[in-house]
Amino acid sequence: EQPFGDKKELRKAQGYLAKLVWESIGEVVIKSREAMKWLQAVARICTAAGVPIRWTTPTGFVALQDYRKPSDRRIKTHFNGTVIKYRSVEETDQIDPNKQASALPPNIVHSLDASAMMRTIVAARAEGIRSFAMIHDSYGTHAADTERFSQILRECFVGMYEERDFLEHFRDEIISQLPPEFVDKLPPLPAKGSLDLAEVLRSDYFFA
Repeated sequence: EQPFGDKKELRKAQGYLAKLVWESIGEVVIKSREAMKWLQAVARICTAAGVPIRWTTPTGFVALQDYRKPSDRRIKTHFNGTVIKYRSVEETDQIDPNKQASALPPNIVHSLDASAMMRTIVAARAEGIRSFAMIHDSYGTHAADTERFSQILRECFVGMYEERDFLEHFRDEIISQLPPEFVDKLPPLPAKGSLDLAEVLRSDYFFA
């Protein structure tokens, strides 16, 4: 039995819960929220400058985010005595500011998680581990290799973020892409939190 009478009530409840969860995230993972807002601000500045967003991941892969505003065309035609209505969606040459801003933080995170996974696989193969079952940030291998594999993924994750401050590097890449008159509009980098990356090496629960 559904706890809500209809879809309208369900949507209201979902909206209410989403608001509570969003506020809680801001209280629990403060620095992540600050980084997200900073990335969104950078995305909007790039859009105002007419520049798509490009960055280099820790593995050297160049990611490009270039969402364009869609253009809808509705086509009405007759076929075999029946009226057919068709909707065609095409990209325009205008960058979509809202999509660029909302998509940048998760796309950055996904690109970093993918980099960590690639480095983990390379390091594990170097130690003779050949079987992997991975989905995004969930790692699997044979039971006999699990203990060492769990250590490797922690070591690769910590090493990747100790090698280079990603946000600083990302900002420098953005500066190289922006016209000079937009560079001064970039907000300062968010301050770092108190996380000790070395603690990750001793974490009982790290990824799945």
